[in-house]
Amino acid sequence: MGYDSHLRSLTSTAIQLGSGHKDLFDSVSDTLNSWPHKSSENIIILSFPIKYAFTNLEIMSNNDAYEQFYIGNEDIGYMLRPEFIRGAYNSVDHSFSFNENFYGNLSDEKKRELFDELKDSYIEAYAKNVRIAPEKSKREIPLEGSELDRLSVEWYATQLSGLREYNKELSAINDEEERPVEGQEDSNFIELDNEKWS
Repeated sequence: MGYDSHLRSLTSTAIQLGSGHKDLFDSVSDTLNSWPHKSSENIIILSFPIKYAFTNLEIMSNNDAYEQFYIGNEDIGYMLRPEFIRGAYNSVDHSFSFNENFYGNLSDEKKRELFDELKDSYIEAYAKNVRIAPEKSKREIPLEGSELDRLSVEWYATQLSGLREYNKELSAINDEEERPVEGQEDSNFIELDNEKWS
């Protein structure tokens, strides 16, 4: 089933309303009450721990800044983890339905399990999508110790793999350009007069 990153990214299906603060609803209520996409009455509200999100400046072109928050794969498709859905807002009656499975509502044990999985996803997504080496990042990376070591190893391994693939493609292009085309005269070939050399 395969997806292009820009077609499955949340940036193509969601609107960023801002970072959570007590006055956020007041500042975005006009948008919520007259939703721009098909005048939707029920709007799903997402919420992420910001330190695990990538910025558009960090990610490579056409890569997904939110992949670490998904479950699924290329074959079955990707979905946002339900733990990052805060709830649903109804713009008609101005009610909000809370998601009981939202990560902020989980027990400490469940939250720890979720964040262990999120860290694994973060490492994989960083290695695949972020163009900045971990040690060159201008912001704090939400990992420590062996997790940071794993991030560096995976990021550099991904970069090396990409470089090898690029060199292989470049070599194939060069080989194709150097291969003589059938029926085309090779400019390095000189035809000798057999009678002269007999």
